[in-house]
Amino acid sequence: MTTNQRALCLMLATAAILCVAASGPLDAQPTDRATATEQGVALFKQGRYAEAKQRLADALAADPKDAAAHAYLGMAIYNFDNDVDKAMAQMEEAAKLDPPRSLYHQWLGVIYGGKAGSSSLFKAAYYAMKCKDEFAKGVELDPKDPGARENLLQFYLVAPAIAGGSVAKAKEQASALLELDACRGLVAQAAIARREKDLRKAEMLYREAIKAAPSRSLPYNALGYFLLGQKRTDEAVELFRTNVRAVPDDPNAYDSLGEGLLAQGHAEESLAEYARALQIDPYFASAYLGSARCHERKNELAQAREAYQRYLELAPKGRSADDARKKLQELQKKNTARKLECQSMQLPLTEARL
Repeated sequence: MTTNQRALCLMLATAAILCVAASGPLDAQPTDRATATEQGVALFKQGRYAEAKQRLADALAADPKDAAAHAYLGMAIYNFDNDVDKAMAQMEEAAKLDPPRSLYHQWLGVIYGGKAGSSSLFKAAYYAMKCKDEFAKGVELDPKDPGARENLLQFYLVAPAIAGGSVAKAKEQASALLELDACRGLVAQAAIARREKDLRKAEMLYREAIKAAPSRSLPYNALGYFLLGQKRTDEAVELFRTNVRAVPDDPNAYDSLGEGLLAQGHAEESLAEYARALQIDPYFASAYLGSARCHERKNELAQAREAYQRYLELAPKGRSADDARKKLQELQKKNTARKLECQSMQLPLTEARL
C-alpha cells in the first residue's frame, strides 16, 4: 500500500465517524417497542456493531427493501468486520433504494475509499474516483450538510492529484463549510494549513475555532492532538482538561485527556480518565486500548491483557487491532517467563496468572 493510499484510508476512517455523528444522536437506546431497524440503528450508534448486525439482518429478512437497514448493516460490517466487499454490496443497495439520501452516498464514498486503499494501483485509482463521485453526490443532494462538505474536502486534501486530489478544491469546500459552521470551517482551514506546512497558521486557526465554539469538543481535540504532535505535551494536557470541563458528558474528552496524561508519563492519572470515559460509555473501544497501555506501563499484566481483549471484542478489525493482538502475544510470553521464574525460585504463582 502506498503512502497516499494509507493516508486516504486514515482519512476515510475519520470520515465514517463524522458521517455517523451527522446521522443522529449517539445516545439513542434500543427499546422493546422499536422496530428491528430502529433497534439496529440505536445499537450501531452506540458502537455495538455485532448486536446491530443481527438486528439489521432480522430487519432485512422481514423487508429486503429497507434502505436504512441495508445502509447501517453495511457500515456495521465495515466498522466491525472490515469486510469491504460485503459492506459495499449493502451500501450500494441502500443508495439504489433511496437515491436522494445524501448520507448513504457519503457512506458509499467511505467504503469505496476503503476499497481503494486495499487494492492494486490500477483498481485503487478506479475506486478513488468512485469515492470522490459519491462524496460529490452527497454535497449535491444536501449542500447544507457540513459532514458532506467535510468528506469531500478531506478527499481533495489527501488524495493524489492523479486520483482527483486538489488543495485548491479543498479550499473551496472549506469556504463553503465556514458559512455553514464556523467552528468546523476553521478546523478544516487549519487542516489545509497543515497540509501546506504552515503550522503557525494552523495553530492560529485552531484557536479561532475554540473561540467560535468554546462549548464544543471538536476544536479542543483538534488543537490538543496538534500540540501532542509538536511534542508540546504539557500544553496539550491543559487543553484536554479544558475540553473535559467544556463537555463533561463526552467520553472522548476523557479518552483524549487520558492519552495526554500517559504521554506525560502519568499512567495512574491516565487510567482514571479512561475509567471515566467508560463510565459514560462502556462500549467506547479506544478507552479499553488506552487502559491496556496504562496497565502495561504499571506492569499490571493481567489487567492489561483483559483490557486488550475487551478492545478486540468491540473492534476486532479496528485500526489498532493488529497491534493489540501483538501486545497480547507479548504479554503471554512475559507471563510464561514469569511463571518459569517463580517455579525456579519456588515462589507463589499468583502474580503470574493472566
